[in-house]
Amino acid sequence: MTAETLDPSSRRWVDLVELAVAESLHPAWSRAIHVRERRAPDSPLLHEATLPVDASSASELVMRLAGKLAIPRIDRVEPLSLVLLGVERDSETLEALAGRLAVPADTVAVLAQLCSLPLLLNASKTLDSDASRTWQRGYCPVCGAWPSMAEMRGIQRERRMRCGCCGSDWLLPVLRCAFCDETDHQKLGLLLNEEGAQHIRVETCSTCRGYLKTLTTLGMLPFTTLAIKDVSTIAYDLAARDRAYSRPSRPGFQVHVEIVQ
Repeated sequence: MTAETLDPSSRRWVDLVELAVAESLHPAWSRAIHVRERRAPDSPLLHEATLPVDASSASELVMRLAGKLAIPRIDRVEPLSLVLLGVERDSETLEALAGRLAVPADTVAVLAQLCSLPLLLNASKTLDSDASRTWQRGYCPVCGAWPSMAEMRGIQRERRMRCGCCGSDWLLPVLRCAFCDETDHQKLGLLLNEEGAQHIRVETCSTCRGYLKTLTTLGMLPFTTLAIKDVSTIAYDLAARDRAYSRPSRPGFQVHVEIVQ
């Protein structure tokens, strides 16, 4: 499925993602980040890192996105606070900014995710390829988010997690729940398409009641393509939720960062 064949609401989301991805190519978003040299083994790359952000570029992006999301009075919040929210995903900050803007928290969460996307996409490029293979946790090794989808990639069918916040990918063994690390095959299941589609399935876990959509791919999908695949397979999300499976509401690891100009 292409972006052009999506329903209007999904197409609108993909349009916003494309805008943020295009923005990420601007040099202003690729300034070197300063990571903490000594981190706990379970800490993502960005935890306690210093992230330089060009205030002018951030302000312009916030204004463009807020206009497309029909968020009035965006001048009530500092642009960098939205970028910070998108990276840290702190629930208290989200509620505070939603109250200041007088819009639903879900709307502010979408805005913050898109505002931080250029920064996070560039940050993900700093992850060493070896680290993406040796990281053995379900949450993202860069930003701490849970995977949005998984890819069974290539001829060898490597199971690669994909982060919907920064685009990172990392290896996890087959028959292991990304959310609770369950490895008992009797507690891990699959939801399959009744029409026989083999390229997508839903992995489930009876221990934590989590689920994860999984695609069969030849190679790593570009971030925008990943977003299209995610919204075009919402029927699989609904099928999982109908069976009382869900996705965690909080990040796998709550990173804390410093944003500087």
